[in-house]
Amino acid sequence: MKNLLYTLIIFLGVSSPVVAQVGIGLASPNSNAMLDISSTNKGLLLPRVALTATNNPSPLSAHVAGMTVYNTATNNSVAANPVYPGEYYNDGSQWQRKTPWSEKTMTSGVP
Repeated sequence: MKNLLYTLIIFLGVSSPVVAQVGIGLASPNSNAMLDISSTNKGLLLPRVALTATNNPSPLSAHVAGMTVYNTATNNSVAANPVYPGEYYNDGSQWQRKTPWSEKTMTSGVP
């Protein structure tokens, strides 16, 4: 019985402070990251969802700051909040499209 108690105390004392990072494709993940993915010939596939409007959290139940998805739908029936296929992130109050450089426009007016 004493041995069981000592074993339990040692197990709880050793395992409690352990915090580890997850590494996929590498032996030593970066200590500043919770998830570190490394590959020379594969990519990361984001969840594919159909957004309805930038101000609507659907298909999520609420806006979640930092959420990133790939939108598969085109919906411009809500003129003020249209969505088009592409990568979106949520800022906590709405979906923001990650616009490619080829679609950026100059706002300063200086070439």
